[in-house]
Formats: sequence, C-alpha cells, structure tokens
Amino acid sequence: MTECRSQWLGRADNVDSRGGANLDSLSDALRSMNETAIAEKLKHYVLINIFNNHHTVLSQSLCDSVGIAGLLYGERMLPQEAVSRVVSASSSIPNQREALLTGVKEAVQTDSNSLHTFANVLCTINTNVSLGQAILDDISKYFPTPEVAVVPETIKDDHNVVSLNNASTDKTKTPNNSQSDTSSDAKVASSQSQALSPQVKIHVPVPKDLLTNFNSMRMSYGRMFYNVGKIIKRKSPPLEEIKELLSCCGTILRQKAEQCTNIPNVLRLIQNECSLTDIELLHTVAEEMEITEATRYIEAYRTDLKEFCNLLSISLCLKERFASIPHLQCETVTFIFDWEPCRGARTEGY
Repeated sequence: MTECRSQWLGRADNVDSRGGANLDSLSDALRSMNETAIAEKLKHYVLINIFNNHHTVLSQSLCDSVGIAGLLYGERMLPQEAVSRVVSASSSIPNQREALLTGVKEAVQTDSNSLHTFANVLCTINTNVSLGQAILDDISKYFPTPEVAVVPETIKDDHNVVSLNNASTDKTKTPNNSQSDTSSDAKVASSQSQALSPQVKIHVPVPKDLLTNFNSMRMSYGRMFYNVGKIIKRKSPPLEEIKELLSCCGTILRQKAEQCTNIPNVLRLIQNECSLTDIELLHTVAEEMEITEATRYIEAYRTDLKEFCNLLSISLCLKERFASIPHLQCETVTFIFDWEPCRGARTEGY
C-alpha cells in the first residue's frame, strides 16, 4: 500500500494521462495490485460523502419527489417499497423529499453507481437540472471522465468536402475524391440510421384492480360536476355572458354554445367538452363568472386526480423501463390486459 501511494503521488505509471494524482487514478493503482475491495470501498466512501454534502440542498429544493421515485424505480435503483413510502407521504412535500432521499441514500450505500443514476434522473426534469448537474460536477472532480477525441466538423458543397480545422491549407479536392467522400458519408449515414432504427418492444401488464381505482375516479368526477353544477344553477349567471365566454374558447365551441338555450344546456356542453383528466373549461367558467363556491370542489378533484395519476404511473412501470440511449430510438409499448375493460373505461382513459 505504501509503495502504491508513493508511485501514485510521484506521477508514476503514466498517472498524468489519466487526470493526475486523483482518487480515480489511486483506485486504478489499487486495482492493478488486485486490491479491488479497497478500491471499491474508497470509491463508495467518496460518493456517499458527495451525497451527504448535497442532502441539505436537496431536502429544501427538490421538486416532484413522486415522479423522481417512479423514474428511479424504472432504472432499477429504488425498490417498490421505497416508492410506496414516497407516495404515502403525499400530504407533505418535505416528507416526500425526506422519504425519497432516504431511499436514495440506501441505494447509494448498496451500489455506489446509484448516485450517478440519481443525478442523471434529476437532469431530465427541468426544475431539478441544477441539482443533478451539481452532483455530477462533484463526481467528476474525484472521478474525471476520459476525454474523447473530437472529429473535425466539415462543410459540404456540391463538389468539395473541406475540414474546418484545415480550411486555410487544404486544396480543392478532385471529383474522384469527392465521390469517395460522398460514398464514405453515405456509409456513415447508413450506419447511423441502422443505430436508430431498431424497435424496442416493452410489455406492461395492467392489473385488474386498476379498474376499481378508475371507477372511483369516475365517481369523483361525477360528484364534482354535480356539486359545481348545482352551485352554478343557484347563482344563475347571465346566459349570454357564459355563451360569449365559451365562444371565445374555440370556433367549434362557439357553434355549440350558440345552440344552448338555458344554463342546464350550457352545463351539459361543458361536461361533454371535459374529461377525467381535463376540467379546464369548467374551471375557466367558474373562475370568470366569479363562482367562488365551486373552487373547493374543483381543487379537491384535482388533488384526487394527481394522486390517481401518480399511482397509475407506478402501477404501469413495475417491470420494464424505456431505453434512454440512443436518442430517437423507436419504442413500442404494449399494455397487456388479462381482463376485459368496459368500453367506458377504454374511451374515458384518453
């Protein structure tokens, strides 16, 4: 161990070519001496410290803990028990964050690569990009990634291919060279096309108990519309004002609103235009007509809907995850039912 440290600090074994005397090169030196266990413990210790250093900021600023938990489950980083703990803490954002970070810390303690996965997932969510990038930056300080050679960019015209790096010295190429380069480019384009073309088929089982939750959501939707409708009828806002508002929300909606002769007709139109996941038209009418009593029913429904969607996303992502590399890869997702959903469930699910 003393010899290893001496050579490492003395820049032996071409250590400068691997970023200098850092923890990564020390880990390589230990592995070369068959001290793999010590190298892993060293890496593990550093990564856990990085996570601990970011814990306070994460516990104060992390957004969408439930969504992140679902993504980490898809990455095989969090078990379903950890995801369930995050979901069950949905009444408190700080509790959600703490439940998620507890699960992440447990994962990092088990597998040091989990911290990199966690940071990458954070970078896929706009509100968390800075948090994820800060973690990646700290990781790279201790474990720098090797530099990758950059292929010079080229400018193409009808006859020539000119390298930007040599634009001032290269002479005009002959047609034969142009044909050769064109052929080479065609091969590259073909290989890139082949890399993006494979289709990944993912099968997602749909549990039957999902139907119970879906029916419960439909009942919640019906109760919300019933209560809001009663309030609107009782307040009896001017019919022409509501029709004018609806007319401003779309050409097709204008044509339908013109046929309404009373408030119940208008309410029926609004309900037909809304769905389980989109009640924005109803909310707009209640807000513009200043029917404040309806707000609590609408907000209560939105809360129920958010919880249902979170549970739904977890239920349908138990075994498979979408590929993240290469980008633009075609993927086919097949939802598998071993039970027959009713027609209403199929149509209202969109």
